Amino acid sequence: FTDIIHEVYENIPIGLLNSIYWLNHMHAMVEPDFFHDEIRLFYNGIGQYNGVSGAQSPSFTLLDLLLFVQHRDSFHKKQARYMHPRHRYFLRTVEKIMPRIHAAVESSERLTDLLQEGRALLGVFRGTHLKIVEKYLIRYGTQYGTGGKTKKFLSEIKNETQRSA
Repeated sequence: FTDIIHEVYENIPIGLLNSIYWLNHMHAMVEPDFFHDEIRLFYNGIGQYNGVSGAQSPSFTLLDLLLFVQHRDSFHKKQARYMHPRHRYFLRTVEKIMPRIHAAVESSERLTDLLQEGRALLGVFRGTHLKIVEKYLIRYGTQYGTGGKTKKFLSEIKNETQRSA
C-alpha cells in the first residue's frame, strides 16, 4: 500500500506541472475568438451532462481528496452530480481509504513534502486556469450573464486551495 501511495504522490507534481505548462501555452496557440466560435461548440454537453467542465471529471476532485484540500461542505457533492456513475463510485472508494492514506502521508517526511508541493502546484494550476477562463470564456460570458458567476466560483476554489497549502 505504501509503495502505491509513494508512486501516486510522486506523480501528482509532475502531472500538475505538465498541465500548467500546456495551459500557459494555450495563449500562444489559440486565439480567443477561434476558441469561442469554433472549439466552445464542442463543450455544450450531451444528454443529462451540462457540458464539459471539471465537474464531469473525477480528476480534480481526486486531487483535492489526495491533497487534503478543504472546500465548502457541499462542493464535492455538487460536483459529483455531473459525473459518470462509475466516477462517483471510484471517488467514494477513495474516500473510504483516505484515513489510511492520511496516516501514510503523516508518517513519511517525503510524502509530507510531496503533499505540500502538490498543494502549491494545484493552487498555481487553478490560478492559471482562472486566467484562461477569463481570457477565453468570461469575456464572452458577460454578454450572456454567466461570466461573473464563473469567475467568482473559480476564484473561490483557487482561494480554498491556496489556504490549504
